[in-house]
Amino acid sequence: MSSRLREYIKLLQTPASWPALRHGVAATFDHDTPLAGDSFATVIDVGANKGQFAVYARIRWPKAQLICFEPLPEPRAKLQQVTGGQAKIYDCALGAEPREGRMPPATRTDSPRCSRRARAKRTFPACKNPETSAYR
Repeated sequence: MSSRLREYIKLLQTPASWPALRHGVAATFDHDTPLAGDSFATVIDVGANKGQFAVYARIRWPKAQLICFEPLPEPRAKLQQVTGGQAKIYDCALGAEPREGRMPPATRTDSPRCSRRARAKRTFPACKNPETSAYR
């Protein structure tokens, strides 16, 4: 069975993931294996996008404080919808020092973004959009 099929089955078997699915966001259950047995009081999602990991974290650690960072307005709006007020969401990117810049969005909204275009094309094939979005 393919990993994608296993992921779909897990989504269908987890009623807590269904509200996010109505917004087009699927929890990232592929984190189950590497995080098996871990327990957290606080979960920080950097580059939260539209909330794929945030939804998973809310299901996996329902009592944990959830803190998300997403600089781009469109995915952040979706993130706010799917977390339903159960996360502290910051509208900024994180880095070693304060600055403003531009970020290339992925052509698939469930894909990771990468700030280096050549590396993005090699590492994440969905990162081919030549347009960029401003962030701080």
